[in-house]
Amino acid sequence: MAERSGIAVGTISKIENCEVDGGYCIRGRMPRADTLLRLLAAMFEGGADFELKEVVPRWPEATPGRPFGYGPLSRLRRRQLGLSLEGVAKIAEVDIATLSRFERNATPHSTLYKFRTSGNGDVMPELYSKSLAKALQFATVEEHRAWCIDQEYGQ
Repeated sequence: MAERSGIAVGTISKIENCEVDGGYCIRGRMPRADTLLRLLAAMFEGGADFELKEVVPRWPEATPGRPFGYGPLSRLRRRQLGLSLEGVAKIAEVDIATLSRFERNATPHSTLYKFRTSGNGDVMPELYSKSLAKALQFATVEEHRAWCIDQEYGQ
């Protein structure tokens, strides 16, 4: 599989061993959209011609160029303000790698958001980092969250 897909054996192993809790990978690794498509193509003789929206219609990368979730929207805000990843990480009191993963929705990080359970049982992330809100020039966490929601729904 690694040879046919061009994906490292270690990466495939992490994906195979991914342990999911509340929709988030807590051990191992969830595949990115491009990785998933490469693996699917390698599984089919002669390759396969999949479009991401056919495989995982709600995957964030299925809508090119549109940020999704608090992390990518926070990155959008950071870039709009012309702030560096390093500068925001310092003010938010997290290391650069943590902020980078957060901005890519790569892994949940409890110093930037917590999880709440909705009325129908879905586990959802919720921003709560005052220092991140401050770094992105919001007066409060609620203002940061409201801005992200407005951006996500195009308001």
